[in-house]
Amino acid sequence: AAWAALQQGPVDAVISDVVMPGQDGLALLRRVRADARLARLCFAFLTSTAREESDRRRALAAGADAYWIRPVEPHRL
Repeated sequence: AAWAALQQGPVDAVISDVVMPGQDGLALLRRVRADARLARLCFAFLTSTAREESDRRRALAAGADAYWIRPVEPHRL
């Protein structure tokens, strides 16, 4: 559903969870970065389940611009 929504029209940024049904957030991030139309889109993760430092490192290495763990202060978003 997330990929389909990105195909519908202009998007300013993506805030995704790492764990999603059907396709995880890292797979979505890789698809976004591989698509010439979307590659420069700001992509951030906001998660309550993938809390390990290795999860954050993996997301940033895959091209995420930010990685937040819930709860997060609104001003950080």
